[in-house]
Amino acid sequence: MGGQRLGLWSSWAGFRWESGVTVGQYLRALPVAAPFDSRAPMPPPEGLVGAHRARRSGTGTELAGVRPFAPGDRLRRINWPVTLRTGDLHVVDTLAEQDAGVLLVLDALGDHGVSRGVDGSASTLDVSVRAAAAIAEHLIRQGDRVGLRILGRVGTRIPVSSGYRQLTRVREALVRAVPGVPAEMREGVPPIQVPDGTIVIVLSPMLDNLAVGVAVTLMRRGLPTMVVDTMSGQVSPEVARATSPEVARAAWRLRLLERESTLDRLGRSGCPVVVWRGPGTLDEVLRRLARRARVPRVGVR
Repeated sequence: MGGQRLGLWSSWAGFRWESGVTVGQYLRALPVAAPFDSRAPMPPPEGLVGAHRARRSGTGTELAGVRPFAPGDRLRRINWPVTLRTGDLHVVDTLAEQDAGVLLVLDALGDHGVSRGVDGSASTLDVSVRAAAAIAEHLIRQGDRVGLRILGRVGTRIPVSSGYRQLTRVREALVRAVPGVPAEMREGVPPIQVPDGTIVIVLSPMLDNLAVGVAVTLMRRGLPTMVVDTMSGQVSPEVARATSPEVARAAWRLRLLERESTLDRLGRSGCPVVVWRGPGTLDEVLRRLARRARVPRVGVR
């Protein structure tokens, strides 16, 4: 806030007193995290530490089976009941633990609807910011790595990392999200640097073709990509003064029909689309991505 000056005058302005310029204090308010929880496992990423079960053997705590002893195995992993029964050394094999790398892509290309604060109606950007804050907090608390890319007037890039300091960075970046099209996206979808094995979550109302292009580009790169639909039911068309309400409502209905067709094409092309509804929103999609990650792939050497 700007500087303020206090002045006092007596009757008929016979006496006057003025204070110096008082400068207010800046207060940064973090976004309110929407209620969110997920019990679904994350798809197997490339990391080797964390809270998720991996596909490869390692020094984790999840039992994978019992196998014959091999050079390099630790003696404390010898399974004596099986060894005495078979007469050969056998060891307990465990699965490694992994941390998941998740990149949150926030669509701030536009803001649709009216924002009336925490307890009032929420615009599409309000829903997206609160959902991103909730997902980031949930993932970081369980030991995963989270990054953020904001597609807005000022493009924000936060590399994938973990820890509560990373959560603070993500929250502060979400507060500074301003709707608008960045200069780098005016001519098309720019390349987005995403490490291999990272799960991409696009939070968008899917009302802009640029956001659709980002989701399709990431999916075609072979990255596990999902779209979280943050279109709130309270969103209504903005009626200009020179436009009649009937024309605006008809145009809005046509835009929603086009949006439904776009979401249907995304789902049929292999990019899951789920409507944001709070706890359990991502569970079914994460289970499907985890099953897809376990399917053998054909590679060329």
